[in-house]
Amino acid sequence: MNRHTLGDLESAVMDHFWTCGESDVKSVHACLHHRHITLNTVKWHLKNIYGKLSVRNRTTAIAKARKL
Repeated sequence: MNRHTLGDLESAVMDHFWTCGESDVKSVHACLHHRHITLNTVKWHLKNIYGKLSVRNRTTAIAKARKL
């Protein structure tokens, strides 16, 4: 698997943050509510996304994902 290939849920999390604002705490809660998942699950997906994109935070992940 390509390091930049995101899974379906990882892509959904990134799409949500991309459209709702990468630094807005409310976007995390909206993502949780919309996807019916726990905060720990979102954090787990974000950790995987950061690793695949070789970044350390959500803002950088979104910027890099936009370039792909």
